[in-house]
Amino acid sequence: VDDKHHVDNIDKQQLLGTMECTLAEVMAAGEHLTKSLRLQGNPAGKITIQAEEVQDSKFVVDFELSATKLEKKDLFGKSDPYIEIAKSQEGGAFTMVYRSQPIMKTLSPRWPAFEMEIQKLCSGDWERTLQFSVWDWNKSGNNELIGLATTSLKDICPERGGKVFNLDLTNPSHKGKKKSSGVLVFTSVKAVPKASFVDYIRGGCQISLITAVDFTASNGNPSDPNCLHYISPVKDNEYVQAIKSIASVLAPYDSDQMIPSFGFGGQIPPHFHVSHCFPLDLNTQNPEVYGVQGILNAYQHAVRTVRLYGPTNFSSILDKAMQFASVQENQQSQSYFILLIITDGEITDMADTVDRIVTASKLPLS
Repeated sequence: VDDKHHVDNIDKQQLLGTMECTLAEVMAAGEHLTKSLRLQGNPAGKITIQAEEVQDSKFVVDFELSATKLEKKDLFGKSDPYIEIAKSQEGGAFTMVYRSQPIMKTLSPRWPAFEMEIQKLCSGDWERTLQFSVWDWNKSGNNELIGLATTSLKDICPERGGKVFNLDLTNPSHKGKKKSSGVLVFTSVKAVPKASFVDYIRGGCQISLITAVDFTASNGNPSDPNCLHYISPVKDNEYVQAIKSIASVLAPYDSDQMIPSFGFGGQIPPHFHVSHCFPLDLNTQNPEVYGVQGILNAYQHAVRTVRLYGPTNFSSILDKAMQFASVQENQQSQSYFILLIITDGEITDMADTVDRIVTASKLPLS
């Protein structure tokens, strides 16, 4: 800082060096990330970055809501009440974040328990105004407002000292009348801490990326500039763009940067038999490549070597991903796998694919 009176004016200060990194690099580094500064291409020292997650956003809120003495809206019979929750936005408008199913023919409903992430409920702001509105459901779709009330999560959550357990519902259409439209009861409101992605990373869980690329004929002829696999000297094709934009976000969380990469639906050398799961670099001994650039290099080699064929089957790729994810882990050595499938066509083995997804749901695999 050369000018203490104009700290916010960068033009009045002296640049010591620059460094660029992604948020993923910072979060995946553990306690801190240290990288070199550069100034006009020369070393200019080092900088250490530490980041921490906002703790107040790491909660799930469990709700049990009921109401009593609701105003009757139906001419014949009782109301069919449901409840909506909306959070306030800048400018005073409200955005709905939850709607329950109606409880039929009652003026004292008790809605099923539900949970919401605090980020969705109130954007992590415990004092943000929340609007609870109770409606009478009608088959015609012309639902009628019974009454509404406003409060905040802080006021209704005992863990934060909240002491509001019920609220009078009022209907703005009553035009100044103070008639109550019922009472909303917060039977139970609990904020439960939830482990975040960052918690798992810093707790030692290893994130492993697996990629799979579609080599079916529906992509077109690779020599045709309109083909999705066309390698242009001037711009990236659709697959390269997808690999760069998606894999570059996920890869930094892969600690060893060794990424199993596969192709499917192509005819592979030397006999050009159809394969629905082959190493992207065509190395049958080891399907792993190093980093995002390794994926790109293997992909470009495969485009020039593999013949596009088909059909678009996912089941073999899912089987291979499940093999990786099925390796037994313990508390000291945990891994989670993310399978990225880049494809253009309609799945032709849908039933088998669904079966594999159901099986994989029990594994640490997304």
